[in-house]
Amino acid sequence: MSLATRKLLKEPRYLFILLSLCSGFLFGLIDFSFDVKSHIITFFVLSAVFFFPVSITSNYNTRMRKTDGRGLGIFLTLTICLLANLFITIRVNEFKASVQNGDLLMETGLPANALYSYRDAIEIMPLSTEGFMRSMSVLERIYQSETNQQNRTAMLKELKEYIVTMERRKDKDSELYLVLGKSHALMGDIEKAEKYFHLALDYYPSSGYYVHEIASYYAENGKDVAAMAVIRSFDPFIEKHRGPHNPRGIFVYQIRDLEAEINYSLGNRAEALRIAQKNLTDAKGSVYVITSAKSRQFSTRDSFIQNLKKKVEMYENNLRNKS
Repeated sequence: MSLATRKLLKEPRYLFILLSLCSGFLFGLIDFSFDVKSHIITFFVLSAVFFFPVSITSNYNTRMRKTDGRGLGIFLTLTICLLANLFITIRVNEFKASVQNGDLLMETGLPANALYSYRDAIEIMPLSTEGFMRSMSVLERIYQSETNQQNRTAMLKELKEYIVTMERRKDKDSELYLVLGKSHALMGDIEKAEKYFHLALDYYPSSGYYVHEIASYYAENGKDVAAMAVIRSFDPFIEKHRGPHNPRGIFVYQIRDLEAEINYSLGNRAEALRIAQKNLTDAKGSVYVITSAKSRQFSTRDSFIQNLKKKVEMYENNLRNKS
């Protein structure tokens, strides 16, 4: 029986059947599923080994000599490809885990800890811009609240290194343009900051997040006209943020809140109050989505509405005192 089995296994077709049965049993034990991309690749790579040509001759030893070298080459090539794919898959999963951990730490109010996770993401996949962009954004945020001069100097040095790396790559990415603009603004290079802000809006004019960040930059630097121009550029896209279909509706409220502040600073207090009241009414009626994991803003609905209510009360009190 065993002798007959060994003879059958010398034939490639019988060997293929046996290995297929063993593979089916093994994949059943490890919960193999074609829903997982790496499993699909593994299956087809291993299966492909058996599809190389076999010379047909009456002498078995001659046939083995003619096919062994070619079959071994194919097998080794495919195995190397499989191992490379598995390695890349593992690295990608580690990269995603580091980014997700950083996002979670940001959500819980721990930006310094999040920076470590984003740095890990850079080390894992240095060719990806995502780790760099998130690290730059966190550095910008931490730098503004840091009081230790030595730490601030180290942050600026790290930020400069990231800027140089990203600018060398010349990637055409709206998110990258925004981050570079904010980084240059922090460095005091106004010309480059505005250049990248314009590029970010050119590539993604309907982004409420971009509009709010860029308009806020102009407003903070006393450029109210430029800030209002950016806000007005968003008007055609506001309706797209209405209702549950756009999870980033919070930026509509923030842009309107900023618009009210600019009007108030320009002396248009009645207009500021009108905008603030409309903003509060929309928020209470959930005209635009306030809370969403995709909005990049970590605020509860009640606390956000409470802040809008305080703005309305402040404008009302100022108008009342003025009259």
